[in-house]
Amino acid sequence: MSATAGPLVRLYPVRALELLYSLLPGIDVNDIWKCTDIFVLMSDLLEMMPVADMSAGNLVGLSDQQMELVEKTRGFENFVVEFMNRCFTLIENSRRENFRSDGGNNEEYLNDEEIAADAAINDTFLRMCVNSSPQILAVIFKKLTKYLAGKIVEPTVAGGILASMCKSLVQCDPGKGLQFFIPTLARCISTRVRERGEGIKVEIGHKLDEELQFNLQLLSEVIGVKNVGVFRSRGRDILPWVEDICSVLDCTLNLGLKDEYELSHIVMSGLLTWLCHTRLVEVGDRVGRGWGEMVSPQEIPLEWYVPGEQEMMAVNKLLERYLAPVMRQLESFSKGEITLEKEELQRNLKLVLKILTGVSELMEPERNGEWESVLSTNLKWMEKASIKLGGQSVRVVVNRLMCMVQDKLVKDNSDDYESFSGILYVFDMLLFCYGMDEDEIGDHIEDHKREKLHREDKLVKGKKHLPSVHLERITLQWETHVWLKNLLVLESLPRSLLDHIFALCIHRYSEVRVVAQELFLKLVGRVGKSCHNIVIP
Repeated sequence: MSATAGPLVRLYPVRALELLYSLLPGIDVNDIWKCTDIFVLMSDLLEMMPVADMSAGNLVGLSDQQMELVEKTRGFENFVVEFMNRCFTLIENSRRENFRSDGGNNEEYLNDEEIAADAAINDTFLRMCVNSSPQILAVIFKKLTKYLAGKIVEPTVAGGILASMCKSLVQCDPGKGLQFFIPTLARCISTRVRERGEGIKVEIGHKLDEELQFNLQLLSEVIGVKNVGVFRSRGRDILPWVEDICSVLDCTLNLGLKDEYELSHIVMSGLLTWLCHTRLVEVGDRVGRGWGEMVSPQEIPLEWYVPGEQEMMAVNKLLERYLAPVMRQLESFSKGEITLEKEELQRNLKLVLKILTGVSELMEPERNGEWESVLSTNLKWMEKASIKLGGQSVRVVVNRLMCMVQDKLVKDNSDDYESFSGILYVFDMLLFCYGMDEDEIGDHIEDHKREKLHREDKLVKGKKHLPSVHLERITLQWETHVWLKNLLVLESLPRSLLDHIFALCIHRYSEVRVVAQELFLKLVGRVGKSCHNIVIP
């Protein structure tokens, strides 16, 4: 049925709608694989139809067949409510119970059934939200926020599904979504951290704090703008809520438990990415389009979000507030002026990595001499929005600092293999990450090919596709252009960084050697023969 969803919606919309409604009773918590197949078919149908009650429009001059379709669309609101009820039932039955005495999670990885449920629910929910009219989207928003009120969900399975649903909803209506979620979550997180500080409801030892972790997970998801499948957010949407998010970061960035501070680091990276990430913005309304209608790119009203003066001012303030103190601390540590415990050093390195990943699209590459690569001269307008630290390139400053920290560790703490690995991850980001890593772009290309092949109308020749296919293709083109502009070449390969990576390739701990050698081979493979005389003695 999924293979025939396109022709069915285009030629027999009434039957397609009846099929969609009839699928709801098949969502059964006792057979997750059957549910997955049903969600896939629902997703294919919802992708091609406007989720709106058309009876409120002008009905003059409609044929009997069109009137029948209009009458069928009256059931969309009930369908949405019932669909969400069944999703919530699935989420509640996907919850993992912890039986360990310390309250820790027995297994961090998802099994096949959990992965299938997560992907199927979120993809179907996203398609429904994207094509919903404002009235239906308001129903979805009210239903989801009511369910979340006072809810505490374990973060591994159920929390991940619920957080992704919230992310889809926020991306479909960023203004309204952020206005609800950010103040609510900021208040809950600050209250919980304060209670722990005062000894109220505090766990004994290092137990899992599900309430705090779920709220941090929810916050990190709703401010994520990468790989969301929706193109409606701008930097100005989040500007009024930057200080609320900072109030969360102030009290969570330095928490003791690894699971907690890593979620806070993701929030930090997500906020910077929302402000810095140049992206496509769809300004039209998909609800008015025909059922299963294929369009050309020129028919989709589009704009581009490019970070402006206000966004850049906010980013610079965030870097001064959160990155500068950590870098000063690491510099003092490298000079022997202060002492850092292993856990604190690893936490600082992870924070530096997440912050720099968030602004990496606006960090110009380190350069030795004039460009000889033609690709490196593309997109010169982006140089105006590049971020500096003290008037210097961010990558130059961070590269120098990481080399100093590595030298200090080699001298005094050569057994701290986790910190060495953290330094190598920063080196990897400095060399290869410009908004997205090239591995992520490769995955995006494969996903787009599969999606395009699945959605295309094989009976109609030409360049017309569903709007979502065109939007993903344009986004992919932009990501590829940015990647090619900053492709690693000999002129952008810092010699000091290369020497430090090579030194860790022969480190005495295998955990460090594996990471360093993988990065070293990736680097040599990218630059090619021109670097062999530098690498080979």
